[in-house]
Amino acid sequence: TFLRRWQRDLFRELAAELGVPFIVVDVVAQEATLRERLRRRALGPADVSEAGVAVLDHQLRTDEPLGDDELGTVERCDAERPLDEGQRARLWNAVDARVAHAVSSRRPHAPAAAPSLARRIAFLAQAASYPEGTAAVECIETHMSWVFLTDRHAYKLKKPAKTPLVDLREARARLSNCADEVRLNRRLSTGVYLGVVPLLVDAKGQLGLANGGDAVDWLVQMRRLPADRMLDALIRARNVRAEDLAALVARLCAFYRDARRIELRPVDYRDAFAASIAEHRDELARPRYALDVARLDRIAQRQSEVLADVGLFDVRVREQRIVEGHGDLRPEHACFEAEPQIIDCLEFSRRLRTLDALDEIGYLALECERLGAPDVGAAILAAYRTQCADPLPPKLLHFYQSYRAIVRATLAVRHLEEPGRNDAVKWIARANAYLDLASAHVEMQDPGFGI
Repeated sequence: TFLRRWQRDLFRELAAELGVPFIVVDVVAQEATLRERLRRRALGPADVSEAGVAVLDHQLRTDEPLGDDELGTVERCDAERPLDEGQRARLWNAVDARVAHAVSSRRPHAPAAAPSLARRIAFLAQAASYPEGTAAVECIETHMSWVFLTDRHAYKLKKPAKTPLVDLREARARLSNCADEVRLNRRLSTGVYLGVVPLLVDAKGQLGLANGGDAVDWLVQMRRLPADRMLDALIRARNVRAEDLAALVARLCAFYRDARRIELRPVDYRDAFAASIAEHRDELARPRYALDVARLDRIAQRQSEVLADVGLFDVRVREQRIVEGHGDLRPEHACFEAEPQIIDCLEFSRRLRTLDALDEIGYLALECERLGAPDVGAAILAAYRTQCADPLPPKLLHFYQSYRAIVRATLAVRHLEEPGRNDAVKWIARANAYLDLASAHVEMQDPGFGI
């Protein structure tokens, strides 16, 4: 575990924010020794670990050795021979000594009272609050966060809210969610997710981002990306270049090759779609939304008909194409710099990040189509087919795209359930636009329809 530098850095930062010791235990053995142990394991009784040669190969390929600047926190263990009790005792005694030294060096203090949420937002909206200096701060409220844009950075403060998928009412839960966001988004970006920053309060009750005090909340700190280089902005400006799309798909395909494969039964994969199709149909058919129920029924029926083609879905599971992906791959989450940057994955739900890579890339193409650029979506799909060696079965692709359109329609109408909303016309129009896409793609599910 923790074979990549960014993984270790993230937990080093988390330890500093929590005020707990950070220690790396480096258990070292030669590759030949590891392979021999795996060979013997395969010959013996069932082992608690399912990791085999494929896992070892992946680890050896992606391992990033400890840097010189990390060695001060390392306790090494020579694992060329099996660990005996004496060796284990020496290792953990050394770890315990490091912990004891770190704990004894701390001074107890009384925590300051936590300022209200309104005070935190007001503080973060002021340019003077940021140690790096900024001419102004732009504040953006999203469904689950407040984002504060300075000249060079973006700071994301999580709302203390609860949804069916995540409960962020407690500060500890928000810290964990921030850490997850940084960890997961570093998989598809470089130098963008800078870390988790504590929002501090001193003994006088003054908030700060750099001064000493107690952490009362946490923020994700990001390097601010150029807005005009986001894919949605480039689509609106009609300035999308084929070479940029090819580079984007290349990064995604490399990610999918290294992504964690999800073990599941084919029947469970299909059953999850069946249950979700029914749930989205029922939610969208609520009378208050005044959507065309007959159209909803037609879409659900056609999706169910494709889902009955068992082999179409089961082969994707057997070929291990189901991965822990991004989960929300839309044009506004892709930025074209010297290398493409992909941000804002679904950090709060591993279940929603678990999907077919074709499902995810088809969703990106669908969103390009919604923005009026079906040619951009087609170029992305063509590049994916070549670079990821995926045949893009048309029937399956259009099923995935119609399904994603229904999911997005549901998310649109859910805005109407939020208190104080007065923009029902906007979100009903958005839902109907997605239903138009869902209707079009269920008709394209005919295997004779080309892409």
